[in-house]
Amino acid sequence: MTYTLLEEQFFPYPWCQRLLRGLNEEARKKRIEITQLTNLEEKPSEFGCVLLIGATSSWVNTMAEKARAVGLHPIVMTNRQPGASPFPFSSVMMDIQGSMQLAVQYLHALGRDRLALYGVNPLAA
Repeated sequence: MTYTLLEEQFFPYPWCQRLLRGLNEEARKKRIEITQLTNLEEKPSEFGCVLLIGATSSWVNTMAEKARAVGLHPIVMTNRQPGASPFPFSSVMMDIQGSMQLAVQYLHALGRDRLALYGVNPLAA
């Protein structure tokens, strides 16, 4: 069984919604059932893996530890290198820097030279 668990503050963001849509579309193609969890306090009905989607190192590390405790293999999906953790987990990182470079190149190709980055995650400091 595959589960997802989201860091709550990121759920309404468009990037999070796109990521969830993409996961669900690919899972449906491969006939994999994905169940969204709201917490890891309850023991899942089946063992498997949990996709932890978030960006705060403390949340990622705490949830990875809890996932292991209930018998799930944590796979962290994040936009930055997860902090040091004594608990092993797999990770998939989004290439934010590469994405921004492609966006800037595209806008330059359209003749747009006055660019600004707006809406940076305040927790990313």
